[in-house]
Amino acid sequence: MNCTFTIRILSCLTLLWAPPAACAAPEVCKAVASDIEASLKSFDAQDPETRISIASAVQEHPAAGLDFGSKLDSGELGAFPLSLEERTQFDNAVVLIYRAGNLNGLVMLDAVRGTASCHSPLLFSTASGSPRPLKAPAPGDPFDLCQKRGVALGAAAGRAFYAQTANDGFETEELKIFTRKSAGFSEACTIGANYELAYEAAESFCKEPALCSAFAARAAKWAGEFRAANGAVNDAALARAAGSGMPQAAPGELPLLGAAQSKLAPQPFRFDGSGVWFAFKGDPRVDFVRIGPAAEGPAGIASWKAFTLIALYKGGQPAASFVIEKRRTAFKSLSMTGPEK
Repeated sequence: MNCTFTIRILSCLTLLWAPPAACAAPEVCKAVASDIEASLKSFDAQDPETRISIASAVQEHPAAGLDFGSKLDSGELGAFPLSLEERTQFDNAVVLIYRAGNLNGLVMLDAVRGTASCHSPLLFSTASGSPRPLKAPAPGDPFDLCQKRGVALGAAAGRAFYAQTANDGFETEELKIFTRKSAGFSEACTIGANYELAYEAAESFCKEPALCSAFAARAAKWAGEFRAANGAVNDAALARAAGSGMPQAAPGELPLLGAAQSKLAPQPFRFDGSGVWFAFKGDPRVDFVRIGPAAEGPAGIASWKAFTLIALYKGGQPAASFVIEKRRTAFKSLSMTGPEK
């Protein structure tokens, strides 16, 4: 018998014997990736403060049936077969519901609790006409579903799927896809969306408005270089300061020049202690510049790592300050990898 023909026969038989979920997983992943890529490429935020992400893109252009949850009244929980222990996890929590697929779809209840916004998903099949419990994939660590991580449901290639999400607001966002397998789920793939980044002046405070317009773009450039080069800035007007003439006992808080508070966070921005002082030449209104990362604050209030603080001084007194934010500006590319072993 021809060897090539034998191999082809065996390959076909292998596919016939493979569980339906195993055969469907690659098609589901391809369909999800294609839909998400199209949605991200079409994203055009009406609100300039809305940053690109998979969730914000599918709000404008639905993709892969993705549902990132909506609030559910706790009184509606009675429609689901929940144990007493499961019901108590919804006490003092934000309750979300997610849906995907139609007759053979999925429903998910989610209790979001605490300052870290930790998710506790409960999954159900709708195939029998009423919710039937399914075993949700366990995260590698309980905190894998907290803060910038969460859950979602979707449907593609005729199958509903469960997803774990990770979105820190920077270069990469991930969607880990799980497809049905018996009474539970099997990891199918991880889809990663990669983004272009830029440093932009998110907020500025100045004694003279002309200082803000003169230095905002320059401050954004300084912040990007400072972060990329571990404290170095490529500007001939700046030189690391040492001693003489530097503002003495400058406070750790970013000077707001008379403003009540920042609009970006409910508490004052503070330098984290690793910043650098530079002597400045070229503009008589400024003689020293302080550049440094923002100190960490309470989780969930702001994305503290995104901010770089810059303060301009003249004669030992603050003249202007800027909050520079590292922001996503555009979709760059999509990647897809197989399940982790």
